[in-house]
Amino acid sequence: MLDKLYGMVEYFKDHELVFWYNGPVSQVLVVEIGDIIKKSIDTSSDKKVITRIFGILVEQMQNIIKYSVQKTPRMDKVNRFFMSSGLIAVGIENEFYSVVSGNPVKNKDIKRISERLDRIIAMDREGLKDYYKTMRRQEPDEQSLGAGLGFIEMAKKASMPLEYRFTAIDENHSFFSMKALVKMEP
Repeated sequence: MLDKLYGMVEYFKDHELVFWYNGPVSQVLVVEIGDIIKKSIDTSSDKKVITRIFGILVEQMQNIIKYSVQKTPRMDKVNRFFMSSGLIAVGIENEFYSVVSGNPVKNKDIKRISERLDRIIAMDREGLKDYYKTMRRQEPDEQSLGAGLGFIEMAKKASMPLEYRFTAIDENHSFFSMKALVKMEP
């Protein structure tokens, strides 16, 4: 590991990563990472840009908390519990901030996730607004642990269509990666 550490630092520098985290994710961590990101991003950036990045980051972390199949055991004063794990990163790609996340998911969920994302990616801004209103009035589907609005929220805040990919891990799991781009200038 130590022999690879400097290479990782160089990779992060070359790819203009502002922030990188891999591990257990909690609600408390969402707030703390949000504060770090706000302080790490160029202070000349418009507040709207920072708010959009933070909003996307929060939604991505919520997805990790709710849907990651990678669980890390933890212990508080009384109980043993498990926290969902994943990775998040914020970097710079040309004139965009890139907000990415990744976590393992069950292969049986890929079709449902892909269909939802493909539908959202195909929509324009007006379509996203209408779809959001429609989805807010509906009950969440059986497999959802929320109202299913997170992907829509990210798409509304992103400057370009969301990107995603599934990479097979084994016969039961794949690694779900997602990227949202936010233009540096509003």
